[in-house]
Amino acid sequence: MTGRRSQAQIIVMFKKWIIPHSRAETAMKAMEQLREQKRILGFGFEARAGHLLAPSQSGKTHAVYHNYLHSYLIPEFRRTGVFAPEVSDEAIIRLQKKVIYVKIKSEYLGAFASALLKATGDPLPARGSVDDRIEKAEEQMHALQTELLVLDSFDNLSKREDAKAAREASRTQATIRLMLERGMPMLFVGVPSARTSILNEEQLAHRSDEIEFPRLEDPEDIEEFQEYLEALDVLLAENGVFDDRCDLTDFTQHLFLACRGRYGVLSNLIRDAAIIASKAKSPRVGADHLSQAVDDYISKMPRLSSVPEDDFIGFNPFKLKKEARSERGA
Repeated sequence: MTGRRSQAQIIVMFKKWIIPHSRAETAMKAMEQLREQKRILGFGFEARAGHLLAPSQSGKTHAVYHNYLHSYLIPEFRRTGVFAPEVSDEAIIRLQKKVIYVKIKSEYLGAFASALLKATGDPLPARGSVDDRIEKAEEQMHALQTELLVLDSFDNLSKREDAKAAREASRTQATIRLMLERGMPMLFVGVPSARTSILNEEQLAHRSDEIEFPRLEDPEDIEEFQEYLEALDVLLAENGVFDDRCDLTDFTQHLFLACRGRYGVLSNLIRDAAIIASKAKSPRVGADHLSQAVDDYISKMPRLSSVPEDDFIGFNPFKLKKEARSERGA
């Protein structure tokens, strides 16, 4: 029986599933190392930072948030008894403050101050002057024994449309640098354009180490890529999307080309193909479903990409053989 899972259910499944891979493990180990530094850092010593920069849909945010929380933090809290056994994983994620996540929404320091206070659990994150809010947030993180501050969408500090925006971005960068100097380890996460916000700010550049999160390459990553496909195959069957496995590894080369070297794109393509196949009550994901998912992905992408490997954005590898046969027939 097929079509047992709705589109919404399939989307949520793909958001929650965690599949280990080497790039995520590298990022998580770097986070653990930054936390260890904080635990042994004496008062008055400045902290280090790390920066993880990769194109959109590379899987970087999933790695440093979902993967890390479920693979490292929750097991740590269960082992140490910080939370009672009856507290759910979801509640632990909401309540824990050992690692605080903040999304940089704009270059404005006031917006950063409010987001930082909100992440610490403050009920009035917009109250007080900007400087007062920053100071209060630092005091709260100290009281909460926060060991790492993750700043996502750091590239928003690079999007400076005018002189005022540039001044605000510089002000926010300077505040972040001061927080590092006062001992709070950080992880900067963003697309490659965020590099200018980090490395062009001399004091930040000297305090931040790059965490490698490269695109997938053939042949060195093919084996791990197939393991990722096999894991998705098992999860689709175990969660009742399909009765049996779809043998996704049969499409390894096509999918490797289609995903632009990114696990995030790969997951989204298979998710969309699974939705298409489920709606059609197909017993499994097939080449036609994957091809349609690739076409839909291409149609959503901007014509001019800032990512060099997306120069072939209009390329659908599932149509190669059909096009070749058509040309021979002509």
